[in-house]
Amino acid sequence: MAPRYIVSALKDKDPENITSITQIYRARATYKLGKRGALTEMKMLLSLIHQEKYMCWSRNKENSDIVADIFWTHLDSVKLLNMFPLVLIFDCTYRTNRYRLLLLEIVGVTSKKLTFSVAFAYLKHEREENFTWALEKLIELFYSKKLLPYVMVTDRELALMNAIDFVYPNASHLLCMFHISKKVSMKCKEYVKSERQEHVMDQWNNMMYSNTEDEFDVHLNHFESVCGDIPSFVKYVKETWLTPYKERFVAAWTNRVTHLGNTTTNSFVSRQYIQLVGKELEKFKFAGASKERCGCYIRTTHGLPCACQLGGYQILGIPIPLETIHVFWMKLQILEYEVSPDESKWDLEEECEELKRQFSTMDIMGQRALKKKVFDLAYPSTSSMCPSLVKYKSKRGINNSRKGEENDVHRDPS
Repeated sequence: MAPRYIVSALKDKDPENITSITQIYRARATYKLGKRGALTEMKMLLSLIHQEKYMCWSRNKENSDIVADIFWTHLDSVKLLNMFPLVLIFDCTYRTNRYRLLLLEIVGVTSKKLTFSVAFAYLKHEREENFTWALEKLIELFYSKKLLPYVMVTDRELALMNAIDFVYPNASHLLCMFHISKKVSMKCKEYVKSERQEHVMDQWNNMMYSNTEDEFDVHLNHFESVCGDIPSFVKYVKETWLTPYKERFVAAWTNRVTHLGNTTTNSFVSRQYIQLVGKELEKFKFAGASKERCGCYIRTTHGLPCACQLGGYQILGIPIPLETIHVFWMKLQILEYEVSPDESKWDLEEECEELKRQFSTMDIMGQRALKKKVFDLAYPSTSSMCPSLVKYKSKRGINNSRKGEENDVHRDPS
């Protein structure tokens, strides 16, 4: 919690409390220092990761002990990932830590439409090579290659997009509608008069949520006619988003790639499934059994029976067949992965014997180096790894030499 909120909470409980924010900073620093003891921050981090059973990979800068990239996740996140691997969402956060490292967060979605954190990675650079390294570590979290994600969602981070296409060539890569709409909205405010902005954005949303290519063409023509006197804005929309990326975010195309299929193993379903099916039954009242009016989109996008199917079952008086419901909606608790006899044979005997053999053939310097590597793995709190240099901001005034750079000298990065 930010110190200013701690002070506020103390004064709410006791109006006569005279604790200052400086005292909070000092008390917090003292507590952290006492908890860490003689360990450095990096040694404390590695010991906590080992103690709390996290999975962690890291790599150093070339010819140094300074950490360049670090990737970590919790075992419960790994279990959830392997239960719900269909859709993963990626987002990057910048300048939120004292080392100014890029934070990559990977998020999954459950059958209750709740999100969960899959993994995190601090990366030194926003380059394709760094993202590729993190995505390759993500592959190691899957119990089987059959569980690799179907759909991956990002913003328009080109290096991350290229890395996904390289590491997961069989996954459908989509762009986040929220990020795109936000960027388009900003441009709309720049080019369009305030009284027209809402109408223009409505036309944009109609294009994004077009369910067929023909419908998209109609909405596009309407959008161009509405914005006919704003060619700069139309050019931005078409050249930046529609021409290169429409297949990655417009419903007419994304409805095809988010197909879940129809497989089932259970007879219990989530409440989210029941709500979605309820909406489809309401839709049947005006769409009837017509496939054209129904559209059958929920069948492909969610792996659920659509309005015309449900109407048929209702007319025949039969329950919804379980094989029409995707297994995704039937997972309601975290289950342990069933390990096959072949997969259960994990031990280190062969590797330890090989290390001993290599150790016996080395000279004294080689033996010392190998022992240090093994020692760091066995006892992480003794690691020689150290973090990047802390990039503090000057408190002597605001530097306006770089446009767009943050100048808040009071910020306390985590």
